[in-house]
Amino acid sequence: MKFLVVPVPSSGHLLAMVPFCWALRLAGHDVLVATRGDVTATARRSGLNAVELPALNVPMDELRTKVNPNMFPLPLFADRDQASGEGLWHIAAQNWHNHATAYLDVFADVARDWGADVVLTDPLATVGRALGAALDLPVLVHRWGIDPTGGPFTEHTAALVAESGGALADPVAVLDICPARVQAPDAPPGTPIRFIPFNGTGSLPHWHRNDQGRRRVAVCLGGSTLSLTGPRPLRAIVESLSEVADAEIVVALSATDRALVGELPERVRVVEEVPLQLFLPGCDLLVHHGGSTTGLTAGWYGLPQLVLPQMFDQFDYARGIVRAGAGSAAEDPAAQADTNGLAESIATLLREPGFRAAAEQVGADIRDAPPPNEVVAQVVPQLADRVGARTR
Repeated sequence: MKFLVVPVPSSGHLLAMVPFCWALRLAGHDVLVATRGDVTATARRSGLNAVELPALNVPMDELRTKVNPNMFPLPLFADRDQASGEGLWHIAAQNWHNHATAYLDVFADVARDWGADVVLTDPLATVGRALGAALDLPVLVHRWGIDPTGGPFTEHTAALVAESGGALADPVAVLDICPARVQAPDAPPGTPIRFIPFNGTGSLPHWHRNDQGRRRVAVCLGGSTLSLTGPRPLRAIVESLSEVADAEIVVALSATDRALVGELPERVRVVEEVPLQLFLPGCDLLVHHGGSTTGLTAGWYGLPQLVLPQMFDQFDYARGIVRAGAGSAAEDPAAQADTNGLAESIATLLREPGFRAAAEQVGADIRDAPPPNEVVAQVVPQLADRVGARTR
């Protein structure tokens, strides 16, 4: 069968899907990623074929023109049971509904031209389910990790679709790479699938093994967060780490963020475009922004985590790690600016063995989930029945 992948146009969201796409290819199916230029480049580097949609704009593009660094962190995104938090997700639902309305025909042309049999999409990408309904194609939804769409986003999307006279396909399955102990409490149960650490490809650094016996703390704020927040969260983390004696500090940055951040202390090892899975096994702690693929990679290796979320689902991830006992979080502006408090949190996470034990349990949960090839074998017959019924 032919699987048309319609992710949120974000490299992080696509990377979460890549191992399942590999499993589809190894089972003999065709996979094509339909997205815009920067993410098609990620697809090709991941060994996947892609079609570029150069005119594809997304809500994040507009967001960048309306925000300033002083707006972050914004914890209301995780407070979906309150009016203010609910309103933020209503806005998100409206934006992704508008995106689906604007680009449905573009995706439909690609699907027809290529002869797609199945749509593989993302919980935020409303256009994926709209495409399935428009062309009567079965839909698989693949979560990118923590899933914050189970409450007001889903409810408001349904209302918008009904109001517009449109339709969304019900997914055959919702594939979930996030362990239940970390997943958002309002996320409906999904089909478990093993998260496989994949943060892109790169060269193994010669220092990847930690042979000197010093504690090593990795810092990663993702590929897009600093472009919205500015360097503030990273500088606060680095300053707090200066108070942690005899710790090696490794900061992973994109080339763009490296230019944005400027000079960092000599003690800090800065690595550009090096996938986390190449050096996290030699680390003792990960400090990060709450991106799911970043955090679940640390989870795979059983590392405690300190999370400084800034926006969107990052707060849900932070709270999930805290619930699991595998780390701590600094959510509000005051906590993120308190470098003494951050330093104490880091020292506690490095010192107290309970955090490492809980993190290793998260890793065990991840590895206990069915691997992608088993999930392919499970869902493909259901999809084949739907495809066969459609063509009869």
